[in-house]
Amino acid sequence: MDDLTRTKQRIQKFLLWHGYRYESERYWTALHLKWMKGLEFERVMERETFEQYLSHLEELTERIKRMERRIEEVAQQPEYREEVQKLRAFRGIDYLTALALVCEIGDFRRFPSAGAFMSYLGLVPGEFSSGGRRKQGRITKTGNTHVRKLLTESAWHYPRPVKVGKGLSERRTGTSELVIAKADKAMQKLHDKYYRMIHEKKNACVAITAVSRQLAGYIWGVMTMKD
Repeated sequence: MDDLTRTKQRIQKFLLWHGYRYESERYWTALHLKWMKGLEFERVMERETFEQYLSHLEELTERIKRMERRIEEVAQQPEYREEVQKLRAFRGIDYLTALALVCEIGDFRRFPSAGAFMSYLGLVPGEFSSGGRRKQGRITKTGNTHVRKLLTESAWHYPRPVKVGKGLSERRTGTSELVIAKADKAMQKLHDKYYRMIHEKKNACVAITAVSRQLAGYIWGVMTMKD
């Protein structure tokens, strides 16, 4: 768990302990922060403690913004721009994940197939043999842990309604229509796969793992596609 998440959890617990509950489902927005800054506390130490939490939250938020700006600057450099742009056509993938994929994977063509790429990320189920029978178990979790986690985070975007929002549309500016078509196909297929597995009574995390595995396959296909 990162520092920002821990700080947010501390703030929420602190407010609940003192009887404050925000009457909205949209947390950590400008309105939410304004509401928090207007709260009154009976004891001076309570107020000072809460102000320290808020100050730390703002510091972490600003630090993340600076890092995101720097990542965007690096991603737009000539040696990364084209491949990052392709990856950002996918739902759930922006500069951070795209640049991490490009830097950690390098040449996607070193994997002879989508299955080989999935295996490298540890997203394929392990197999067990007994008495002539083969049984699939949990994913192997071997290979590149960092990229696997990033793709799993991206996969959580696919249960959402299938549509191209404003942010995704802007990210795709200048991207080839073929890449966009592949990314749109992935959006529909992965959405359908998630809900098909949920309908089959599969656990949500199991379904997301399957979605991230197929997402890796679509990514490999786009990144090895000839111009």
